[in-house]
Amino acid sequence: MVMDPKTMRPVSSGVAPSVTLHPTGQVAESGSTATFTAAASGTPTPTVQWQLSTDGGSSWGDISGATATSYTTSTLLPSDDQNQYRAVFTNAIGAATTNAATLTVDYFFEAEWLEVGADAFNPTDLLLN
Repeated sequence: MVMDPKTMRPVSSGVAPSVTLHPTGQVAESGSTATFTAAASGTPTPTVQWQLSTDGGSSWGDISGATATSYTTSTLLPSDDQNQYRAVFTNAIGAATTNAATLTVDYFFEAEWLEVGADAFNPTDLLLN
């Protein structure tokens, strides 16, 4: 007998989850956030769990509390660049996983220019050997 994970009641029939919307890659600036969205159909209604890969998709881990069809990252850092996100939809009949979406974090470093007097360097003082 198959049980519905939400109601804990027996499910006599149903339809396994099928992804209807895959998340798309996002580009965001460091210091901002990014939002990924996915959807799936199925009977009973599937639950969702977002996952994160920091190694190009070789391994995946659940993101704690990320159980809605949209997931918004925490404040992005340059080290978040190229992280991948996917959603896993599950019901009593089966599971379906979306394609991975890659996050690109735009970042820049501010340089402070040091002004030097015009006499500080004179190219004619160079000796070429």
